[in-house]
Amino acid sequence: MIAKNIVKTVISLFIVSLIIGSILVIYFTRQKVEVERTPSPASFEVSNLAFNPSEVEVGEPVVISATVRNVGDLEGTYTAELKINGETLENKYVTVDGQGSQTISFTVVENIIETYTIEVDGLQRALSVLKPALKVGKTGYPYSTIQPALNTAQSGDRIKVMDSAVYEGSLEILRDTIILDFNGATILGAGSGTGIKINGENYATIKNGVIENFGFCMTLNNSNQNTIENMRWQNNTYGIYFSENSNHNTITNCMATNNKQVGIGLNSSSHNTISNNISEYNEVGIDVKNGSCFNVVDNNVASNQKFESGIQLAGAASNNQITNNTTNSNYWFGIIIDSNSDNNLIENNVTNLNEGSGIKILSGSDHNTIKNNTVLYNVVEQIGEDGTCEGNVFLNNTTAGPGQSAEENVVENDAGLGRDASSDFARPDELAPGNYTGYLDNFDIYDCYKIHLNSGQRITVEMTPPVGADFDLLLNDPNLGRLDASYNFDSAAESVSSTATSSGYCSFIVRWWQGVGTYSLSFYVS
Repeated sequence: MIAKNIVKTVISLFIVSLIIGSILVIYFTRQKVEVERTPSPASFEVSNLAFNPSEVEVGEPVVISATVRNVGDLEGTYTAELKINGETLENKYVTVDGQGSQTISFTVVENIIETYTIEVDGLQRALSVLKPALKVGKTGYPYSTIQPALNTAQSGDRIKVMDSAVYEGSLEILRDTIILDFNGATILGAGSGTGIKINGENYATIKNGVIENFGFCMTLNNSNQNTIENMRWQNNTYGIYFSENSNHNTITNCMATNNKQVGIGLNSSSHNTISNNISEYNEVGIDVKNGSCFNVVDNNVASNQKFESGIQLAGAASNNQITNNTTNSNYWFGIIIDSNSDNNLIENNVTNLNEGSGIKILSGSDHNTIKNNTVLYNVVEQIGEDGTCEGNVFLNNTTAGPGQSAEENVVENDAGLGRDASSDFARPDELAPGNYTGYLDNFDIYDCYKIHLNSGQRITVEMTPPVGADFDLLLNDPNLGRLDASYNFDSAAESVSSTATSSGYCSFIVRWWQGVGTYSLSFYVS
């Protein structure tokens, strides 16, 4: 018995000594790490060189800023050097905490029209100091309407609208190299005529405005090297129309929506670039026809057309590049190549859930290359050609129809529906106010919901995309007219709201732009 107790005591002492030993090892190891770790000295990185405003006229101040980040552990003082055209103009000092950042800024005024090279410690950007613009505004400006300023303008002049007002009536560009900056303003028609005419003039830039309720939003006739950017045209009979050899023009970052016929149209016009635009709820999204050749149509969204197709090539429209576009949920075809349109490249497009074919080649259109496209769940067929065509090449396209195996699909439960939400703007799923989640990717680019509102009720909808994705939020009235929209960049939250002027259903749509994943959605009625 004594021997047994002695054994128990020895074992207990051994266990205690092991525990104490382990604690001491951990303690002294931590002490060693803490003793050996020395805070790193201040070390700086400079980024985000920016100008405010981004455009400046002679004699106007511009703030040049940059971010100084201390990647070391210890506080330090940094000397930022501003150079203009290679010559040092000013030094500034900033003290930054360890692992912290500060914004440093310089204010500069230049009195010569020139493009300057701005440099802050190795970061460079070009700053254009411009001739003063002809300024338009309802009150307090030299011109109270836009056309008189265009009449006065000489080649190279800028016209800038200084308010976000609505201006009625048509406009015409009368000189080469005119820059018309609407600065958020709208021109409004009476249902006919042309919003903006460019007839034989070249090198114009039209930007930052809205064109609404005309027969034609904008026409270019025999006009070259023009740029249309950051414009929106809506509720016109026809959108923008290039004709009579209007070549080497650019349309970028624009939106064409709810136009009765074509959103963006090229007729007998070549070597144009149509990129990064959204064309939806028109009859045809993008129409390239009648000998329009060597055009680039890239990275556009041409979805939800009401009566026809997303992108259409017709009438010997040949040697065009149709790349990286999204053409989903159109009334008929996603992309159609028709009427002797040859040697076109159709590559890296996503065309899903169209009521007709995803991609269709018709009527003697030959030697086109269709490759690396994603074509899924279109109603009639995925990719097809009729018997009049020859020499078309189909390579590495991803296609699938209703028979695709379940293992290849993402199982969705949008807004607790137990399935993917409707992608049809005319048939959204009804929800009650509350908090929900949903899923989008480049095969599933729209989730459409609706709620019934009484007159005077206000709806607010908020949506947060997943990290690394960019989804937009749209709010429509019962007739699919746009009430509000939010297009923030990257993973920023989106919010829309509106007050009902009559009783009925309004719909809100979460729209994919890039990325993939689960978004959060909440809405309430007040």
